[in-house]
Amino acid sequence: MLAVPWPKPLSEAVFGEDVGYEPFRRRLAKAVEVDFMDVGRGQFGKVFGVEIPATKKGTVVGKFLDYTSRQPNLEQMVCNELTISTKLQHKNIAACFGGMQSALWPVIFFEWIRGRTLEEMLNDSIKTTGAPLTEQTLRPITGQLLEALHYLQTARVFHGDLKSDNVVVREDGTPKIIDFGLAVEYTAERKAMVIHPRMYTHPPEMNDKEMGGVDHKSVMFFLGAMVYKVAVGQNGYVGEFYELNVEEQNGRLRVGVDKSAENYQRLSPDLQDLIVWMTRYEPCERPDAAHALQSPWFTAEPGFTMPTLVNYQPQITPDQDTDILTKMARDLDMPEDKLAEQIMWRKNTWQSIAYRANVHAALYAPAQE
Repeated sequence: MLAVPWPKPLSEAVFGEDVGYEPFRRRLAKAVEVDFMDVGRGQFGKVFGVEIPATKKGTVVGKFLDYTSRQPNLEQMVCNELTISTKLQHKNIAACFGGMQSALWPVIFFEWIRGRTLEEMLNDSIKTTGAPLTEQTLRPITGQLLEALHYLQTARVFHGDLKSDNVVVREDGTPKIIDFGLAVEYTAERKAMVIHPRMYTHPPEMNDKEMGGVDHKSVMFFLGAMVYKVAVGQNGYVGEFYELNVEEQNGRLRVGVDKSAENYQRLSPDLQDLIVWMTRYEPCERPDAAHALQSPWFTAEPGFTMPTLVNYQPQITPDQDTDILTKMARDLDMPEDKLAEQIMWRKNTWQSIAYRANVHAALYAPAQE
């Protein structure tokens, strides 16, 4: 058992008023074992391996966010990411197990994914072969990402920033969508209104209020732009896109992806057609994930079978997996009813984080683990 209690739930400032990262890290180390191997770095924080009682070592990372960065709306983004991520459970989406907070350093706990981002894979491929990723490499990755997008559609979650940096491909080839900091939820009756500074990957409806908002068709545009980049080795739109005003940017998007690029012309006609379909200017002209999976780029492959698409369901609770609950109670030397109470009603205790991590590992962990 831990000599010092694990940090209390989100919004409890249990570490005092330290303003520096190192003092916070030292105090956290007294509360729980932390492997301070630098797993990754984001725009607003760092990711480290974390060892939580009653979980297998190497299954959980902590994403430490930096409130001292003065990033506008960072606290809202952290809470938004925590709220949306913890409700999602799919083999191709990075699992979120919960979050906690010190005075200035909120921590969100995710599954530990050993692999490379699609951006890293692209850069490595260009460095070693002089060419972007092959269709053979991309086809199974894209297919699984479409499975994840179907799931998000049924959950009515819009990712908000799907790009090659936010897809990690595990060592066994399983892609995982990460970083739901800009995600929003929408309803069947009402799309979400999201207006952000334009990137080449963003659909036009993200900075044009007249287009009615975003939904699952908007994420398809993200995917099409991303597949173009990693298959062609460059952004899909000609010129210095970031220097254009909104009208000029939308004009480029209306014309469509750059079909004159040499590497694009080398792509199979089926992949070219799929990219164009996913990046059409009008959302109603884009496919949803299920229809995209029926495109010839997938179906013409020998041995293709349509994957079983999983719909969103409410999160698993302890009474739905009594085997894991019983094992955890034994490991922690804790009565099962008390453990279940910690998991059910105190959403961000370390027991609830451990439980979610164990459920996820039982469902989706690689065979070699």
